[in-house]
Amino acid sequence: MKRCILVQGPTNQKYINKIKLAWAGYPIIWSCWEGDEKYYTHTDVVIFNKPYSGFVKERHTLQLQRITTLNGIIKAQELGYDRVFKWRSDMIPNNPDELINSLDTNKLNIHSYHGDGYMLDFYMEGEVIDLIKLWAFTYNHRFPEQGITEQLFANGLNKKVHCLKDFLRIENDIIWLKHNTRFSNNIEGKYSNTFPYPYKVPNKKFLNGINFIYTQNGEDEILKLNLFK
Repeated sequence: MKRCILVQGPTNQKYINKIKLAWAGYPIIWSCWEGDEKYYTHTDVVIFNKPYSGFVKERHTLQLQRITTLNGIIKAQELGYDRVFKWRSDMIPNNPDELINSLDTNKLNIHSYHGDGYMLDFYMEGEVIDLIKLWAFTYNHRFPEQGITEQLFANGLNKKVHCLKDFLRIENDIIWLKHNTRFSNNIEGKYSNTFPYPYKVPNKKFLNGINFIYTQNGEDEILKLNLFK
């Protein structure tokens, strides 16, 4: 098994070295945006994403997160990684080895479910194809969690979820740099390890196939995927 850490999202100069130090010894792929080049060196594996012609910046950063996440996963697949730990660019683990040991390598690892009926999108770890299926959705959603939750159930991935909520504690926690707090404390009591109520996939047409335009070596490429297989 070969795993990488995918750090997706805008580069913050205050956080980048903290993330590198926290994940020292683990391979990292960075997926950020054009204009962030000055923050990285030639030894970093980085994707500098560029907005495509239909790009619209919305309140909940749905497209922003989708682009950086999918491009990073595709890059990981290209480099031969079997599994990806999708990670925000404003968080660090305080015990990376124990966090990695908390993962179930036969499952899709997520934090937990929100009581309002969606899975959390802060971080997730799993097989490359499973993460691609989670993030290969169209934009007609109110917020990112709605999109990935629909994909989770439509692809049957809810049957292989492993929640990490109960593994987080002071000795094995995630530090949310943006809010200067321990991740487990910040969301304590709002989430559970099981979906809060029976979920019915909405009566809508899901993408059985998708042509996703992504950036590779500065050029636009097209990834063709057949989903729900």
